[in-house]
Amino acid sequence: MAYKKFGYVQGQDDPVIFSGRPVPAKIQFNEVNSWLNDSIKLEDLEEMGCVPKGTYHRYNEQLNQVMAQRSQFGVN
Repeated sequence: MAYKKFGYVQGQDDPVIFSGRPVPAKIQFNEVNSWLNDSIKLEDLEEMGCVPKGTYHRYNEQLNQVMAQRSQFGVN
């Protein structure tokens, strides 16, 4: 069974939910925003103390590597 990471900010209607899916080797162009949004959600969860310190940094490093390959090889 897998659990999603989530947190709630008072005054917001919806909780912050991070899906926890592993960063793939390649990201399709139409999925880029979804991955960037996940990164932002994870950063928010770390600030709330819902995930261990450094979780966002590790995830963002992986995501940036995949995104850098897209630019380097001209993949759209």
